[in-house]
Amino acid sequence: MSRSDQAEFRNKLNEFSDRLRRRAQEFRSKGEFSDTHETLLDEIQKRNDALTAKVSEAERSGTAWDLIKAEMARDLSSLYDDMLEIEERLDTSSAKK
Repeated sequence: MSRSDQAEFRNKLNEFSDRLRRRAQEFRSKGEFSDTHETLLDEIQKRNDALTAKVSEAERSGTAWDLIKAEMARDLSSLYDDMLEIEERLDTSSAKK
């Protein structure tokens, strides 16, 4: 992964982290979380934290990005998918009220 690819991935990860934080705060302030949703969101946050730490470690240690980019891209894509699922569930639930 070139430096520009690495920076682009870091930007995507940071954008996702910000979105996750904002949406969690929004859902909590509206009181829309069930225990199940809270558990799922906590799991997404833990996975996001782990991916962020893994990226930071790879940056510090100079790991060849070409070796890990597919794994990290897959992990971020999975986080996006899980977050979209929670958003859809909660948005649908809100619309029914």
